[in-house]
This record gives sequence, structure tokens and C-alpha cells, in this order.
Amino acid sequence: MAVIDFTAGDRSYKFVTDKKNAIGAALHAIELGGYIVNLETESESAAVYDSITGLIASGQVDPSQSTAADGGDGSYAWLGGTDNVWSGWPGAAEGSWRWKYSGTALSTTRSEWGRGTLGSEPDNSAGAQHYLALGLTNWPSGSAAGNGFGDAGQWNDIGRDNVLFYVVEMSPLA
Repeated sequence: MAVIDFTAGDRSYKFVTDKKNAIGAALHAIELGGYIVNLETESESAAVYDSITGLIASGQVDPSQSTAADGGDGSYAWLGGTDNVWSGWPGAAEGSWRWKYSGTALSTTRSEWGRGTLGSEPDNSAGAQHYLALGLTNWPSGSAAGNGFGDAGQWNDIGRDNVLFYVVEMSPLA
């Protein structure tokens, strides 16, 4: 297991390669003294993704070790969003996305959601995709940019039982 500290903008994060399902990742984030990342703004999302691509380029992270079968066999890292009706948030319902830690609404019109010639995210494929992940590669696996459901750096809704890397935010919410 590796826990890699990084900063993006004025915030501190950890990239964790001890793969866990969505619930295990959120619980381990708390054990580390943080929370599963809430990317409250598009600029924060871009800065975190840029930092992660640097970790990949330097060989510290191998995205091929963190794939999701129900995400087109693409590579992913867990983020802290969910539309799980059992999340405990008032008004929790399918398609009503929120950040787990803050409870802030997460719009499905944000530009980070995956989109391509095959369709767009979130799509709740098979009625079982209620957790948010950051694509580390295009999906489906091997698709060219814009020719799948999403590209590296975009978001996908996938099932909670995928066992993936994850991002922990250490800074208090802004």
C-alpha cells in the first residue's frame, strides 16, 4: 500500500493505492484524518486531476491496477460523491447527487461528468451505479478521446463494490 501526499492549489490530499470499495475507502479516509475528496469546484477538480496525472507520469501510480468492470474496464479512483438513497441526506434519491462529507449538492450538469459518442454520465447502468469515480483512463477501455462514455479526467458513476484507489482530502472544507 502506498499513501502519496500531494497538494493542489492551497489544499492537501493523499492518493491511496490500498484498494477498497467505496464504503471502505470513505472509512479509511477518516482513519487517515481526512475524508473522501469533495471536489466542490471545477477548478479544484482540474487541479487534483493534474496532480494525479503527475503521479502517473512519474511512475508512482499505475492506473492499470485500479479498474472497474462496470465502468467499461477503465481505470478509476474513488471520489466522495453519491446518489445512494441510503446516504442519510435529506431528499436522498436516485439521481440526486451529493458530496458525502459536506452534503453539498453535486450537479449532474457539471462539466466533469463523462461524455462521448456512446453516451454520457451519470447513467446508473444496470440500476446499480451510485458512487462517484474519477476516470484515470478513457472508458470503455481503449477508446479514443471522445469516442466512449468518458475520457481520463472525467467522472463516472460506478457500483460501490469495485475495489479501487482513492483520493483523501486533508484540508478543511473551504
